[in-house]
Amino acid sequence: MAKSGLVGDVPPAANWFERHPRLALVLVLSAAGIILAASTEFALGRIRSTGQSLLGVEPQGRVLTFREYPVSGRFWAMPANPREVYPGGLEQRRYWIDIDSNGFLVPSRMHARAALEVVFLGGSTTEGLFVTPERRFPFRVGRMLEDSLGTSVNSYNGGRSGNVSRHAVLAFLGKVAPMRPKYVILMENINDLAVLTHIADYWSAASPRPFMKQPADAWREDGGLVRRFKGALRVLLPNRYGALGSAWTRATRGEKPVDEFAAVRGKELPFALAAAEATFQRGLETFVAVARIWRTTPVLMTQANRLTAQPDPEIAAVWGSPLQGTSYAEFRHRYSRFNDVIRRVAKEQGVPLVDLDRDLTPDRLDMYDAVHYTDRGSERAAAVIARHLRALEGAQPSSMPRRDTLR
Repeated sequence: MAKSGLVGDVPPAANWFERHPRLALVLVLSAAGIILAASTEFALGRIRSTGQSLLGVEPQGRVLTFREYPVSGRFWAMPANPREVYPGGLEQRRYWIDIDSNGFLVPSRMHARAALEVVFLGGSTTEGLFVTPERRFPFRVGRMLEDSLGTSVNSYNGGRSGNVSRHAVLAFLGKVAPMRPKYVILMENINDLAVLTHIADYWSAASPRPFMKQPADAWREDGGLVRRFKGALRVLLPNRYGALGSAWTRATRGEKPVDEFAAVRGKELPFALAAAEATFQRGLETFVAVARIWRTTPVLMTQANRLTAQPDPEIAAVWGSPLQGTSYAEFRHRYSRFNDVIRRVAKEQGVPLVDLDRDLTPDRLDMYDAVHYTDRGSERAAAVIARHLRALEGAQPSSMPRRDTLR
């Protein structure tokens, strides 16, 4: 039979799915899984938002914060332009800071059980980031007391840059009260003054040091998904994340110090010193009352400073107060009045007072700026504080509640 010249039907070329059946199956199943997960998350979110959680967990609302460093953390800080900002002298190097398991600066707990325990709370002047760790005054006070009293002493540094008196109240309730220390010592002034000058109260959403805030894991609010992603990177790649964050900050901000109040600069309400003093006083009285309720003796401290009537050339040359736009003389007046508030509360409430403002006359070797200690200044402050605490230990009235009353 002769062959036909017709060509038979040619099957059409296989499509992508037919050529890659396994990959197609994986993609389809993955897409279905993502859609299912997203829809489930959305549905559960809607249910939880109405208070009818299938999981029995209520949505997290706002939280109060006492602003401590991450527990068991380690980080470093470096002075910004030390030759310009800190003429008193700081080395341009990394200052390493270690945090213990309860959020206190290391060194802290020297004894598993100590006969006497003292906790210090406050801001950067208590914290002492640029002081040698073993020479920060909260730690040195413990060692001085141990030597002079002949007994075991633990002293804890709960300072945190930027904290105000209200943060100390929360810190006491959150972690100090369960420790049952004999003394809790608070030193605040300049941070409260700055916040009350620019913000007028402690609760404003414009505050750079929020007293109340939204929880960090609220994914639906203020870029929460981004925060979660950044949080995951922090956990998975902590060192790389920190290095990249520092590099990004330097690239975008340079070496200029951060202006915490940039958002409200020029928008401040008229400042009323009497109202600010009253607010600060109520904060101190709250701290005293809470400490006493939990059978801890509160001790208040004034802040020492280099704010003399006629500023020395270094302070005058770099004057750029936390209250920019306020004259040096006016700022010094307000600051002095806040130290007077501390003295008044101590007298009216009958609590011990360590008057560093009057007991120290710091110079450039003691403070590298207007209020922050050098190593030498920190040692001098520790000697004054230890002297006051030794006197308290030798003059405790028999009616003083025992430390184990609440045990």
